[in-house]
Amino acid sequence: MTKRQSGDDACKCQASPASLRLPDRWVLSCTLLAFLLRLANVLAQRANPFSSYLPVDQGAYDRWAQRIAAGEWLGRSVFYQDPLYPYFLGVLYATIGRHLAVVMVLQGLLGALNVPLLWAIATRLWGARAGRIAALLAALYAPFVFYEGLALKTFLEVLFLNAAVLATLWAGEAAHRETAPGSRVTRFGLLAGALLGIGALARANFLLLAPILAACVLWPGHGRDALAPKEDGAGRRGSGPVPGRQGGRPASGDRRRLFVGWPKPSPRAWRGAAAVGAGLLVVLLPVLIRNRIVGRDWVLTTSQAGQNFYIGNHAGNARGVYQPPAFLRPDPQHEEEDFRREAERRLGRSLKPSEVSAYWSREAWRYVGAHPGRFLGLSATRLGLLLHRHEVPDNEDFRFWARYSPWLRFNPVRWDLLGPLAVAGLALGWRHRRRLWLLYALSAVYLVSVAAFFVFGRYRLPAVSLLLVFAAGAVEAGFAAWKGRDRRRLLVGVVALLAGIALVHHPSKEEEAVMTPAMYTNLGAAYLAEGKVDEALAAQREAVKLAPGSTETHYNLGIALYRAGRLDDAIAEFRGVITLNADYAEAWSYLGNLLVEKGDIAGAVTAHRRARALQPERGIHLLNLARILGQAGRGAEAAAVLDTLDAVRDPLYTPEGRVIRAMLLASSGRTAEAIAIVREYLRAHPDAPSRPQVEAMLRGWEGAGSRGGPR
Repeated sequence: MTKRQSGDDACKCQASPASLRLPDRWVLSCTLLAFLLRLANVLAQRANPFSSYLPVDQGAYDRWAQRIAAGEWLGRSVFYQDPLYPYFLGVLYATIGRHLAVVMVLQGLLGALNVPLLWAIATRLWGARAGRIAALLAALYAPFVFYEGLALKTFLEVLFLNAAVLATLWAGEAAHRETAPGSRVTRFGLLAGALLGIGALARANFLLLAPILAACVLWPGHGRDALAPKEDGAGRRGSGPVPGRQGGRPASGDRRRLFVGWPKPSPRAWRGAAAVGAGLLVVLLPVLIRNRIVGRDWVLTTSQAGQNFYIGNHAGNARGVYQPPAFLRPDPQHEEEDFRREAERRLGRSLKPSEVSAYWSREAWRYVGAHPGRFLGLSATRLGLLLHRHEVPDNEDFRFWARYSPWLRFNPVRWDLLGPLAVAGLALGWRHRRRLWLLYALSAVYLVSVAAFFVFGRYRLPAVSLLLVFAAGAVEAGFAAWKGRDRRRLLVGVVALLAGIALVHHPSKEEEAVMTPAMYTNLGAAYLAEGKVDEALAAQREAVKLAPGSTETHYNLGIALYRAGRLDDAIAEFRGVITLNADYAEAWSYLGNLLVEKGDIAGAVTAHRRARALQPERGIHLLNLARILGQAGRGAEAAAVLDTLDAVRDPLYTPEGRVIRAMLLASSGRTAEAIAIVREYLRAHPDAPSRPQVEAMLRGWEGAGSRGGPR
């Protein structure tokens, strides 16, 4: 007869293998399957118009990464968007060049690492069978495959959160094993904090999870042996309460308590919890210092929290998804500027980035305070969307990408399946909540933090990786209950599963539209990039039909009309954009360029002056205005505008302005000065797109000089 182990003995004999066990062939096979599935999806998407055209957020990250690869490592202002992914891309671009297909394959490889991570977490908390199920689900889950094939930060959020959770479990175990070296607790705590800090540079609300990770080091399952599911003599791991505990509660002999049910942490546990905070600071302090040096403002990570809170909580948002206020152009290129300009207009003074964020946060809270019932109702709606089967699209719609990839289209492992199983796992795991509390807490805090703002399908993905463990646990617990003929347990699982089905699969208006206006707009832009003008026009007209009051849809239709050779129609469309929003600087600028082509120089000058008035330090507007004034023979005014452009020091347009200055000098007979300026420009910018035209102009001036022309 086998002697029963005490709780402490059980902990000593099983904790170390649980924490450091290496993946077996099943896990390695699932990891390989995950990578091959992601590789197949990347290859299938080659026919997708978006395979070479990156819309909105993807395009913004790509442009930022290209600037980093070109040497702009520090940047020029406080971070507005999360910086981790652009720097990840920038390092790749600087190393291997801008090869998007290679980047997507590498992202798929990194994404496949979630398989062993989730296997390790599930095995620690639910048992070996649940760990294997979690590995398979992580390999197959279609939204993981989808987002890892896009130039978005989402896959990094999932990867670093999973890694931080596993490191936290290791730290908590080491803190409560007397035989473990104290340095191991500190190392694992530092690792957990650093991983979460890196993840926070991709998803800032991860900072809210830091206290939970530190608390898990102090109270890992409320007991010394609560971390690991029990094993039988053969080393098989089950899901029942651990030895030495009655009904999952601490044994009565342990009298070290801070309050009922929570043991008093040891000094090494406190050191581990402090190490979590230290690891977080090691990552975030350099970002804080960088923001202070570059942007002269104290910002810990990014300066967009208040703006995002306002987008989700203003009078014009009635659906809980992204519905920007009227003054905001929904594009990362303009969002920061539009929020700043509107805040400064309302306050009548210039603002630092942190002050802009604080202003919009106050405005949002003022609205919440005036409409608390609406806020609570809308937050419940947002939480419902996070738990619904529909992948709420941003600028990338899962259904559109699935048209090109059978690995998405016919993949049944989606939230449709995972969601109800996760709800069942939450119910079946409740009796072991002392062991699973970390996952309960992280999932709840993260989802609530997103529900306070606004919802996209990709925002729920970090929580999905945690809930996937519950889904795997539900399958394992259901199988054990069936095998053990535990009718009560089976009933709990079935009822929870049915509740999950109702929660995940109830009808929603958000999934009615197959294509959103943003998707049609982006599709039209992708077709234009491929030279398919007729298809682009059709897509942009569909966008206007769905959103007739949107300046963005009309703006993009105007571009498509111009590219189709319909100049008059394009001018009319841009005049319509300005009618909808007289403060749309880019529309004024584009209209000015079209009027030049039409021959209306006076109208073009007026349009470009208006663009400059709206954005006085924007290099492109200064450049366009100077060029048009020069064409109109108003050289002195053009030179004054170029002086402003020189003072702005725009890295792209200030050098171009020097070429225009050279043209003004040459037209006034100062050809030698013009030649010197252009030669310096060509020397400093050997890869300039306009180099052939500038060289031709230079040869003309030099030829005129050699023939004794004006100098």
